[in-house]
Amino acid sequence: MDYKLSPGTSDLFMVEANKLPVFGDLICDWNPLHRDRSVAKSMGFKDTPVFAVWIEAKAEEYLRTHNLTEGIEGQPLFYIGHSFKFKEAVYPEQYITFYRGERKSTASGVEVQVTASNDEGMQVLDSKVIFGAAFPKFEEPSGEITHVRSCEFSYKEHTDFHNLVEQPVRIGISYAHLASNIPAALLEKAFLQTNEEKPALTRGIDLKFHGTPICEVDMRTEIYLSPKAKNLGALGWLYNVVGVCYQREKAMLTGEMRVIYPTKLTI
Repeated sequence: MDYKLSPGTSDLFMVEANKLPVFGDLICDWNPLHRDRSVAKSMGFKDTPVFAVWIEAKAEEYLRTHNLTEGIEGQPLFYIGHSFKFKEAVYPEQYITFYRGERKSTASGVEVQVTASNDEGMQVLDSKVIFGAAFPKFEEPSGEITHVRSCEFSYKEHTDFHNLVEQPVRIGISYAHLASNIPAALLEKAFLQTNEEKPALTRGIDLKFHGTPICEVDMRTEIYLSPKAKNLGALGWLYNVVGVCYQREKAMLTGEMRVIYPTKLTI
């Protein structure tokens, strides 16, 4: 990957096409939208869009690179959440630039605005990243659990993830890697219902982190599908999917994903 640091508030990187199938296998994302060019073009894209998790991982590293997580009055800050809206698709071999916007203090920590644009000058990401002195308290979602997925991140998978997105390998699991469990659980649920791998399009995702996940420990992801899916006609159905990731019965992540899926899924 061609990656260089620009002065001030931006980073520029290019997505290498040959790494994307390996990355998709690693995060168990079999979505044909990201793998089959004919499927992508049938949905109006000019190529297979890059995985949303890849963009999340690069944004996470951008924040660390620019030391935007410095503490308040000497107290360290935790990465406690973010809200991402995907505005346009990111394609293989495109250059993407991240920009730091406003950084403002809140009662619990700091909020940083981060945007990204492609080499055609189009905005591809609008996001708010949240840092705090303590992880937020977990609140159990309402409704019935739609699907449960279990997995375990090995040290090799952990290392491979960091290497693929060109992050330094750290002790804790990348939050973007942790968050990949939610779309993986949704795709698993959809496949079990339809017995087909159909394209899903993520429009945005909001995350709250409740702890630091570790490798070689079983992880359970529970997802809840909103019963009020919106019918978008030929595009399919717009769902709000809430997911919770647990390790040793402790919630590590709560997320809400807005995703378009072509088939009506049962709750």
